[in-house]
Amino acid sequence: AAAKTGSAQDGRGYNYAWLAGVAWARAQTEDFQEQLFRHPALWRKVPKIAFAVVVENTSGHGGDIAAPIAADLLEAFFEKPKKEELEAR
Repeated sequence: AAAKTGSAQDGRGYNYAWLAGVAWARAQTEDFQEQLFRHPALWRKVPKIAFAVVVENTSGHGGDIAAPIAADLLEAFFEKPKKEELEAR
């Protein structure tokens, strides 16, 4: 993953913590990883996500406040579906 954190303040004095980034799944096998480099079109099959987390009215900074939320988001996005979820599809 690659991300940038920061904080901002609006005209009323309210603080906002933010984090924006992009993440992509790792190739699960070395063979698939080699294929990705030989055939760039295969990157379409690799899960990826661009994300932004903004927390309003906080005294913290993006790294302190928004980063843990982004970590939870990425964990949920890249988590393998559970067997029950696959059977329900």
